Amino acid sequence: MERNVYKYNIEVNVIDILSRPIRIEVNDEIENVLDFLSALPREERRVDLSTQEKVIYLEEYVKTEINNMTIYFLKFVSLKYNQTREVLNKDTLESKGRLKDVNDGDKEYNHIAIGVKNGRIKAAFEYNYYGIQGLGTIISYINDMATKYFKEIGIDKYYYLEAHNEVNREFLEELNKMRQINAATIVVASERFGNTEFGDLSGREEIKDEIEITFKRAKRRYIPKAIIEEYYNKKQNGDAIKRIYVSGRNETNKIKLDTEEMKQKVKLSVSANIFGEIDSDNMFEQLKNYLMEENG
Repeated sequence: MERNVYKYNIEVNVIDILSRPIRIEVNDEIENVLDFLSALPREERRVDLSTQEKVIYLEEYVKTEINNMTIYFLKFVSLKYNQTREVLNKDTLESKGRLKDVNDGDKEYNHIAIGVKNGRIKAAFEYNYYGIQGLGTIISYINDMATKYFKEIGIDKYYYLEAHNEVNREFLEELNKMRQINAATIVVASERFGNTEFGDLSGREEIKDEIEITFKRAKRRYIPKAIIEEYYNKKQNGDAIKRIYVSGRNETNKIKLDTEEMKQKVKLSVSANIFGEIDSDNMFEQLKNYLMEENG
């Protein structure tokens, strides 16, 4: 069975409170939250994503150390509820009736490997159309559970995690082919602006928590590629840049580039059982190999 695996950078954002430690030990923080989660009864690990009519929870995790890299293997479960249909046999078309209640859902798995080395955090996320479709959902879940963990130990939470898709090198290759750049838009997380008028405005509930900065070329001049490359590198290094749009021309055509449309991914061939369920050991082995290749 083939599975798409998307590549992410994970950033640790510090919450500026007096009680936060001078240095945040990433491995300790991740392990503490995961251990706290694993000790909870399964029903207390569940989170109901009501807008998606889906429940998710961490089923299990394993930690390992390889070549100075710490790798966390996470196995998540999701259930899509409020969806019940009549079941028919594919050959005879005989009806089996409605086999699920509206509160029942098919159990779907997502496998994730998070690697920490030299202060950098990389992740390989298995995309599952019927399960969880983005690592952002997992990171939000971990952030929520970290809040519970800090409350349990009686300490104010002093960090949160944020995930950014890695963009493939084709973005820079196509950028370098451009003869002129007419406009560029950088989408930045609102917290980058802190307690400013723009940051406060984007923090309102009815407004998205991001700010778009658009550069337009001056008369008879074009935007330098070096500016776009600088922002691209900041995004790759886990800065608070969410997306980059560029429009201009190459030698023959008008062209538009969008980091959101050029996400880095690999396609893995993974063993599965007769029910189409992924072999977790095989998946984790391949995710581990990917992280080792990426981080050296």
